[in-house]
Amino acid sequence: MANATHIKLQNIRSVLQAIQRTPGISRPELCRDCGLTPSTVQSIIQQLKGHGLIELMGLAQSTGGRKAQRYRLDGKQYAVISVNIRIDHLEIGILSLALEKLSSQSLAVEIGSLGPEEYLSLVAGEIRRQIAGLELYPQQILGIGISFPGPTDYAAGTIFRLPRAPLWEGYPLAQRLEREMELPVWMDKDVYCGIGHLQYAGYCAGRKCVAYLSICEGIGVGLNIGGQIFRGSHGLAGEIGHVTVRRDGLPCHCGNTGCLELYCSDVGILKQYNTITGASLRSVEDSVRLVQQDDETAKRIFSQAVTYLVETISAFIMNYDPDEIWIKCDWLQQLRPLFSRMLDVLYSKNVFTRKHVVDIRLLEAEHFYLRAGASLVLNAQLFDENSPLMEMVLSKGQ
Repeated sequence: MANATHIKLQNIRSVLQAIQRTPGISRPELCRDCGLTPSTVQSIIQQLKGHGLIELMGLAQSTGGRKAQRYRLDGKQYAVISVNIRIDHLEIGILSLALEKLSSQSLAVEIGSLGPEEYLSLVAGEIRRQIAGLELYPQQILGIGISFPGPTDYAAGTIFRLPRAPLWEGYPLAQRLEREMELPVWMDKDVYCGIGHLQYAGYCAGRKCVAYLSICEGIGVGLNIGGQIFRGSHGLAGEIGHVTVRRDGLPCHCGNTGCLELYCSDVGILKQYNTITGASLRSVEDSVRLVQQDDETAKRIFSQAVTYLVETISAFIMNYDPDEIWIKCDWLQQLRPLFSRMLDVLYSKNVFTRKHVVDIRLLEAEHFYLRAGASLVLNAQLFDENSPLMEMVLSKGQ
């Protein structure tokens, strides 16, 4: 009986994932992609529709017979809350099952400027405001996903440490927010949320190893190996921003010197330019504009950043041999010629990168970490046989 239930769950999950990754997929396509019979697929579709998880999306083009119905995730019945905590700001949003943004708000608050309890109160207040604005009922909300810019204990929902905010060390953020909001909460390090979202969206399908490299106010890597997120023994895997790239470099708040993120992160680039020139630039976009205006100092700083990234990514490729590396970096996105130059230098660097040309791409997704936090919840609620939602779907389909 347990085995039959497991098989039913696997079939439901297979159909749900196919619909989630290919909005507008038809029943014949679901049969082909999932390897299931038409009667099994039809039964699962009726179950998922009955629970408000999928909806009809019109008819497919006719191939000579009756037009097939197309399906997508239902954007009306359920919603997910996402909390994206950054070093210098806070982003909170409510998204549909299809990861469409229903509402969002960005607040300029530095994590080190408030204690964790005051910060939690701010988060809870904004969540309540957005729920009221959308007139959502508690039973419509599947949960809250938190992406945090530092090491966390995923299972316990606690924060290990954040050098810029020492009061947060050991703080049980997920449990406290769960108690405050009376909703299930999942929390993970931001880059693990990022690679989890890529997995949820199908980017990792059929790949042995996929990496997500985040270059923003800090730098980190999330790894998906064999379909699983690799966190290491203590949630510290992927702290690539604290690899030393200059032995004579600047001291870092982590206790090391010459760390990668001091020279390649948004914050590091700004600090370098302001220190060298005496300017007071406030965003990496200001630095990008100076490059576009042929400012020699800005050009030199970004060129140096690319050199350090090449060295680090090259070592990463030799260590983990990934199929793909997805990079989220605003300044590389805006300076595409610099990104192309980085790839040329990387691929010609040595025999390993030359013979193993890993596919390296830039991510262009808007509100990426809001979607990543939402995916954290959806991965747990839609694809875990022990989740209340899946137990309900299974029980009604017996």
